[in-house]
Amino acid sequence: MLLPVRAFSRGNLAANHYLRQRMIERTGWRSRLPGCFAGMTAPFGVHPKDEQRAERMFHLAMREGATTEQIVREATRWLKTQGVTDEGIARQIQRIKKFSANPMRKSKLESAWLITWEGTNPPKDQRKRVASILSGRTSSERVREYVEQLHVDLLYSLREKLSYARNRKANPYPAEFVRIDGVQWGGRITCGHNPHLAARKVKNLRIVKTAQGGEILQWEEVPIQKKHPWL
Repeated sequence: MLLPVRAFSRGNLAANHYLRQRMIERTGWRSRLPGCFAGMTAPFGVHPKDEQRAERMFHLAMREGATTEQIVREATRWLKTQGVTDEGIARQIQRIKKFSANPMRKSKLESAWLITWEGTNPPKDQRKRVASILSGRTSSERVREYVEQLHVDLLYSLREKLSYARNRKANPYPAEFVRIDGVQWGGRITCGHNPHLAARKVKNLRIVKTAQGGEILQWEEVPIQKKHPWL
């Protein structure tokens, strides 16, 4: 039985050549670009799966130092191999530029652990004051362990880090839960002396644009409980 021979159009050959070239750059952002169009000519990032691919592609491109213009050129090259008209390419490029204006679109957490430097003279620059952010779904105990390790990593000498790794119980500044009526409360954690790290649950943690074009964090504090709910 003879199998039918598949006929390749000039567009298919060009597309195959494009993909072969990009196989060499499998780990690069260029190899992820066709997936943003569902591997064909679908509108850029319109399907939820394609949107996720587009976000990953943009994040990788930024890490590699690629510009929006480079992404547009690469997208144009891919779309031409697919036989897309100039008018269709122009519409796709507009979608890319709108998407690239805010590649990290999920810039809000309904609930989060915010870890900041506190003390008598905390940093005024928010980028230095905010030490870390964790998902609000992280358990209190895991946050406590993380804050203690973070404090060691950021402030301890090499000898002190080695000593901590050998015997954590000997740590002079363990991370501890605050106490309410003498009972530990898992909603707030401190570690250190002055300065010290403070971790607490916050709501609606989000990125906000400043008038100067920069970005800052804003959030809503969760009031510390005056007493345990079961007391």
